Amino acid sequence: MPCDLQRQLLYRGQTLPWHTFSVPIQCAALLPSHPCVQRPGRMGRTWGEQYLILTISITSTFIQYVLHTIDGRQDEPWENKSLYIAFLGVVAGFLKLIVYVCFFFILVNFYTLPLHIMIDLRHTFHKFLESLQNLIQARRATSDLDLR
Repeated sequence: MPCDLQRQLLYRGQTLPWHTFSVPIQCAALLPSHPCVQRPGRMGRTWGEQYLILTISITSTFIQYVLHTIDGRQDEPWENKSLYIAFLGVVAGFLKLIVYVCFFFILVNFYTLPLHIMIDLRHTFHKFLESLQNLIQARRATSDLDLR
């Protein structure tokens, strides 16, 4: 038992500072890239898009950590935690998809068809559909359990 407590404290000691400092740093990195979206020929568009995707991922991971921490502190298991995590995956996937689509249209506006972003766009779209299907299946499974 003390070994598990030491591992949890070590994990929290490593994760909380990372999330506490990385999100403000990512948001601060987004600020200089905003004016670069209006002017062609700037690398701020690329970095801004990458920082935004990274901020979404970090925030999603931190919210999952909070949900797991809440579940770990309760005496009885939290039955709806999987639905919350699935819903979080859908929301994070949707936000990433929006960022990639906006970035794609910005690049099409200033340049030609950006083939390098199409792979990421396709991958993000399929991950979003997969997480949406998982959420729908989880909702059906829990609604069937409620009926029984």
